[in-house]
Amino acid sequence: MRYIGVMRGTGRLLAMVPVLFVIGAVVGVAVSGLDWIVFDVLLTHLYDADVWLMAFCPVVGLVISLVVLRWGALGASPSTTDEYLFVVSTPGDVLDPYPAPARTVATIATVGSGGALGLDGAAMYLGGALSVAISRWLNRLRLDPSVVVVAGGAAGLAAISQQPLFGALFAVEAPYRLGLDVRRLVPALLGGLGGWAAFALLRPDSNGLVTFGSFDFQGKMILVAILAGIGGALVARIFGPMVLGARRVLAAVVPGPRILGCGLILALVVLLGDQITKFGGGSTLGPGTFGLSLAVSPATNASAAAVVGLLLLRLVATPATVAGGGAGGLIVPLFVCGGLVGRLIGGLVDDRYWLVAAVLGGAAAVAAGYRVPVAMVAFTVATLASPWGFFLGLITVGGAMFASVGVAVSPAQGLQPALVRVASPRRRRPGERQRHHDEDFG
Repeated sequence: MRYIGVMRGTGRLLAMVPVLFVIGAVVGVAVSGLDWIVFDVLLTHLYDADVWLMAFCPVVGLVISLVVLRWGALGASPSTTDEYLFVVSTPGDVLDPYPAPARTVATIATVGSGGALGLDGAAMYLGGALSVAISRWLNRLRLDPSVVVVAGGAAGLAAISQQPLFGALFAVEAPYRLGLDVRRLVPALLGGLGGWAAFALLRPDSNGLVTFGSFDFQGKMILVAILAGIGGALVARIFGPMVLGARRVLAAVVPGPRILGCGLILALVVLLGDQITKFGGGSTLGPGTFGLSLAVSPATNASAAAVVGLLLLRLVATPATVAGGGAGGLIVPLFVCGGLVGRLIGGLVDDRYWLVAAVLGGAAAVAAGYRVPVAMVAFTVATLASPWGFFLGLITVGGAMFASVGVAVSPAQGLQPALVRVASPRRRRPGERQRHHDEDFG
């Protein structure tokens, strides 16, 4: 009887393979539309606009985000990544797809107007919400919501990053501060492959987080990897408390003065970025990949002072966007800050290592901030496209994890995967502390 049960379980898993892949593909189509609207329709034109227009666009996005969330989602919080992490790490909880359209529009308004957040959070949250909605529609299949939501989240992140293995590993590792949920890795891989394939088909010119060619390994790269790991951990130690403090501001201050103050800070960041970095005001806008690409480009030949200036401005812009109530993800902004530190380290060791050091620094910062060493080693291997990528990634991420004990970017993570899935005492989700502050505007 035991073996009959195993065979039935295996048959059910095989039957779910095409379903999870199709769900991932649907998520990939949705994320490709989100990517097209934000980058091709909005940010492309914003980068070419006058610097004064760029400076005051983010506050417009914050206002739109507040209005959409208040009247389109009954005052839901702007949380995206945290919602996914909370649901996956809380046994018995199910992601509510109702606020997904409003949160997606709020993300478009925030990031598309220049707010310093990424599309990674919306991609994971939208993927999870779409997968839950589809599973309810296909109720005859009796899909497990706790499995489907992971497949959808992995599909969203795999699509936006163009790395299916990284998306799947992050989806099962990030919800916990210790370990990863290997039981849901296969559904995450299936969903990630579906999302990646659909996105690559519809957006073939998209390069994910960073574009990288080939490189020749040299002994100095070991020193770069060690220093990049320490630098990325330092970035996470600064970035985490600043973001958590911004969330406290979001919960404590009424919307009117808060949005106005944060909007003025973002405007000042854009104007200073135009004058200090010499990259233009657009380098401080949006997810930050545009500014990072300028910092590591040999054609730009950016000075160390310009890179430091861009790093400091990005460390101010992202918490200001969070405190202003903007919707979006923190993975890409954290990667960008770590990448800028890596760029500085590469310049100190050898100018030929700018891009390698930027990839390693960004991976170290995300690994330290979200406690995802396995996912970021996989990301490094796929990005560097070399067998040496595993060796360098292991050194960098290992050093970052050792140097960042106690660091947290998200309060929604659980401690470790439960051995048995049972309903646990209800935890307060991060967005609940933000519900009372939308009572007044002004």
